[in-house]
Amino acid sequence: MIIPNETRNLVYKYRQWGDVSQIAERADRSVVLIHRAFKDWKASPHVIDAINSFYLEKQPERQAALDRAEEIKSINEQIKTK
Repeated sequence: MIIPNETRNLVYKYRQWGDVSQIAERADRSVVLIHRAFKDWKASPHVIDAINSFYLEKQPERQAALDRAEEIKSINEQIKTK
């Protein structure tokens, strides 16, 4: 089954080091299988559900980190222009 675009967008935006092993543990599948799912964008419905649930759970925390990084970037730019 092809991984839906909504799930791909979550992966592209929020993927971090160590996610594959956590998803593999959650899906009770091998790390290699999860790597292959990310590479080919094809997986079983069970694996796709594990990926979705993982990133939906991590989304608020990681979005807050991205927002904070943008805030710091804008502060640094303001300091440079002074």
